[in-house]
Amino acid sequence: MSACVTTSAPPANFKYRVILIFDMNSFFASVELRDHPDLVGKPVIVGKKRRRKVVSTATPEARDFGVKKGMPSLQAAKLCPTATWLLPRTLAYEDEADEIIKLTKDELTAMGITNPAIGTVGLDEAYIDLTPYCQASTSDESLNLARPVAEKLKVRILRERKLHCKIGIASNMMMAKIATDQKAPDGINVIYDKDWDAILPPLDVNEIPGVGDVTERLLKSGKPSFKTIADIRDSPPGFDFTAYVGKQKYLAPIIRDLAFGNDERVVKADGPPQSFSRIETFEYDTNDMKVIGPEISYFGSDLQARLNKFKKLAGTVKVNYVHVAAYEERKKRSVQKKLDVPTDHGGVIMGKAMELVAEHDLLRSKLYSLGVAVDNLVDVGTPLPPPKPKKPLTAPKPKQSKRAGIEEQTVPLFKLP
Repeated sequence: MSACVTTSAPPANFKYRVILIFDMNSFFASVELRDHPDLVGKPVIVGKKRRRKVVSTATPEARDFGVKKGMPSLQAAKLCPTATWLLPRTLAYEDEADEIIKLTKDELTAMGITNPAIGTVGLDEAYIDLTPYCQASTSDESLNLARPVAEKLKVRILRERKLHCKIGIASNMMMAKIATDQKAPDGINVIYDKDWDAILPPLDVNEIPGVGDVTERLLKSGKPSFKTIADIRDSPPGFDFTAYVGKQKYLAPIIRDLAFGNDERVVKADGPPQSFSRIETFEYDTNDMKVIGPEISYFGSDLQARLNKFKKLAGTVKVNYVHVAAYEERKKRSVQKKLDVPTDHGGVIMGKAMELVAEHDLLRSKLYSLGVAVDNLVDVGTPLPPPKPKKPLTAPKPKQSKRAGIEEQTVPLFKLP
């Protein structure tokens, strides 16, 4: 058996895939409890206790009352009236996620894993492709080589960030993710290929990657209906799932393969950020600038902080909005303005967003939600392209009256003596 470390470039071809995913436990709540130790052991809900808001996350004590992530906030408040509510601190969670990825890369490098593909999902999950570094004589042995890596990562995150995580290991992304949902004594779980047929069939169809709320509803309400992965496995080869996958058309021809655990996706390494955005769903429909203006101002300062952190400048400001009349169809629209000079100044971003709201008369009817985004990002210090040369001015042609033009074109019919 070979070791899961290397100090040289790995070979080009590998027989066995090894994918690891770490999932931060109730990430937002864990950060809050770390920063507010007096709340440990108490029911805590992270979210806005308002209409049209949902629970971001909750502590186990709150979940014991039936509170769940994504639940309407007012419903959660009724289920757990004694809970302490904390407003989400988006920037703090983003900064924490960045720190975890940094120390993950540092720890991997210390183990000789110098350039693995690391792909984040949201703020609380990250896939790591350990295939080049964990090759043994069998698939099972190759997967086992990843366990020491998982143990070191888990210890390092707990020691330096004071946060717990659970880790799944398998030979593809789908099975690694399912592994994190299976209980393991030390928070590390390995799913071997030979166990797929025992683990997958009883699972809900929403365990299949790409099956969101809409697709899940279509699968379970259709005729025939598909409630579990076993139901999809029992469908005849070549069964057309197009009517069951909604807008996820790519899923139709592969959903049956996924039900058997055959996931060919590859871990795509994160690149530099391409955009930043913030959005607010209003408690009540509004077109009142006294309500909307402060939100845009907050977005400006918030986006400035993200741009400064990554040393980026924004080339475009975009306003995303949903009018009340279009909400049922979920018609999200956007307007944008390209900046003459890229910026990281929150005041400029706010001003451009205000201009877009006015120029496009977005307050002509009430808004359900509104957000501000910046994209076309460039690094601070990037030379600006030279301005386009202006066309030389030409002297205007003298204007001539219609009557003069007619007289010039008139041919006399006869000559006077």
